[in-house]
Formats: sequence, structure tokens, C-alpha cells
Amino acid sequence: MGIWRARLVDLWLDCVSLLHNPFGVKQLLVTGSSGLIGSEVVTFFCRENWEVYGLDNNMRKDFFGPQGDTLWNRDRLQKNFKTFRYLEVDVRDRNESWRSWQKSGPRQSFIQPRT
Repeated sequence: MGIWRARLVDLWLDCVSLLHNPFGVKQLLVTGSSGLIGSEVVTFFCRENWEVYGLDNNMRKDFFGPQGDTLWNRDRLQKNFKTFRYLEVDVRDRNESWRSWQKSGPRQSFIQPRT
């Protein structure tokens, strides 16, 4: 693994929440999972056999029009990684985020990320 990738992963571990479950499966929540950096984080951890939950709302399409659409990247991640779970959520809306998470996400509680 290149040094830049190790630093990227360390940076993201500071920003995302880790989940634990009684079966020992490592789980990760990644916001912006269809974007450039988020999709690289998803790829890295899925290759390490983590169960990854990706949240994204394709906001790039709103900002940049059809050429900014990231659905192709979401589809690629879903096709390539069986341990990737996608939730279409706008994380700015806490209530919507929480409802989506309760409905589709794992049932374990969050552990606070490193500070």
C-alpha cells in the first residue's frame, strides 16, 4: 500500500464511525461514498472484507449538472463489492438520516471516532 493511501485511510478513520457487532464483522460508515475520496475508502475497506455502509445523495449532480452525476460510481461499487451497502441519504437532514439508518443499517450502536 502506498504511503499516500495509508495517510488517506488514517485521515478517514478520524472522520468516520466504526461499528462493532457480536459476530466480529468489521463495519464502517462512509459519507459521500460515491464521490472520489469516499469511493476509494469504500474500495479499500471492502477489499479488506469489511462491511461498508455508504451514504450519499448525489449532490454533485445538483452542483455540476448531469456530468457531475456519481450514480455510475455507486453502481460500480455495488457491482464489485458484496459487502457494500448503499443508503441514499442527505446527511444534513438528521431525521431522514436516522430513519434510513434504523431501517437499513446495522443494529449496533456507534463508537465515537478518534479525535
